[in-house]
Amino acid sequence: MSGTELKRRPHLRISIHAIIFMILVAIMCVIIFLFSSQNAEMSSLSSGCISDLILRVFFPELSQMTAMDQLQIRSTVSAIIRKGAHFTEYAILAQLAFQLFLALPRPRKELTAAALGLVFTVIYAMTDEYHQSFVPGRAMMARDVLIDTLGALLGVFIVLMVLRRQRKSKTGT
Repeated sequence: MSGTELKRRPHLRISIHAIIFMILVAIMCVIIFLFSSQNAEMSSLSSGCISDLILRVFFPELSQMTAMDQLQIRSTVSAIIRKGAHFTEYAILAQLAFQLFLALPRPRKELTAAALGLVFTVIYAMTDEYHQSFVPGRAMMARDVLIDTLGALLGVFIVLMVLRRQRKSKTGT
């Protein structure tokens, strides 16, 4: 397509915002992929560092507890950290994907862009879980896709609320 044709079809031009969001979505997908590529031992070490920090701050008396209580608390904190990471990374991915679909040529309504961002994120979550099934010590878990989807829903909701607030502040209502 020549430059003249692009000038006649301005809806085909990709804005700098769309390019930035494409790059950010790609970076987030790579980050998620790399975390999912860690075998079970490496993944536990990664989340274990954060869990240990939280345990030291919120459970300073942990060493005085029974072994069974320590194990239960460690297990619970670790699960919260791991599932919280799933939730958060997919909330961020959904926000970025939503913004990307808003910034692409051919203007879309906010709800359409939100739905596209959500669908993209959920599909990525499913493929990511499938990918994990090939990683030693990891498994494909529907529960993780559900957690990822809930994170994505929150991410999309936050962007919708921010856009709504921006619109209200511009109109003065």
